[in-house]
Amino acid sequence: MDNKYIALLFLTTTLLGLIVNAFGDMLNERLLTIINYIMLFSIIAFIIFGAYFMYKKLFGKKDRNKRY
Repeated sequence: MDNKYIALLFLTTTLLGLIVNAFGDMLNERLLTIINYIMLFSIIAFIIFGAYFMYKKLFGKKDRNKRY
């Protein structure tokens, strides 16, 4: 799986959590809590993956033969 697809997965999970949270009064409290924890994990993972890939892009080894 490519890195951009992993980031897209975390982003869509977060957006789905926000949409479900908007209609949270129709759901019971326990289900809403589980959805909030999944959304929180997704946001944290998205930030960590983004920081890791930016660090890798900025400070990774550069291939001298490759054209940028």
